[in-house]
Amino acid sequence: MQLLTMTMISKVVFLFACIIVVSVAWQNDYDRNLEFICPTGQSITRIQSKHNNHHEDRLWQFSCSNRGKLGQCQWFYNLNEFDGLLLFQCPNFGHIVATRSYHNNHHEDRRFSFQCCTPRKGKRTECQFTSFVNKLDGRMNYNVPANKYLRGAYSEHRNHEEDRVWKFEECNL
Repeated sequence: MQLLTMTMISKVVFLFACIIVVSVAWQNDYDRNLEFICPTGQSITRIQSKHNNHHEDRLWQFSCSNRGKLGQCQWFYNLNEFDGLLLFQCPNFGHIVATRSYHNNHHEDRRFSFQCCTPRKGKRTECQFTSFVNKLDGRMNYNVPANKYLRGAYSEHRNHEEDRVWKFEECNL
């Protein structure tokens, strides 16, 4: 009986160790390109990020979920200038399903691109931007509510902190 209990405990400890390793698996390295694409038919529903002052850059992690049937997709490239404002909304009330960015060490900033897919059924009309979801030099842990999808992004760069603050546009399903 005691051996069985020890075996169960070791399995539970191993499982928690695996969960911890997965939870810190970032999808880019500092000062490196980022590309994340949701599986077909899914859109981005979670965005996590953390800033590092030495690198003056962020690590990023994204998750996806099904938020309705999606049709045609299109990339929109280099939506901001370095150190500039980013304001983007998917046309035709599309869903953000992918992102790319690259970092420039001179500007200590990234240029962002997004891929949007249009919804197959009807237009979504009720949308609004969140308040800022992160603080300068801080972590981000943004979840799209279950009854909404991600349509747009707004970001301001601050040269003093060499970081960005973010808002996201959510639309009702």
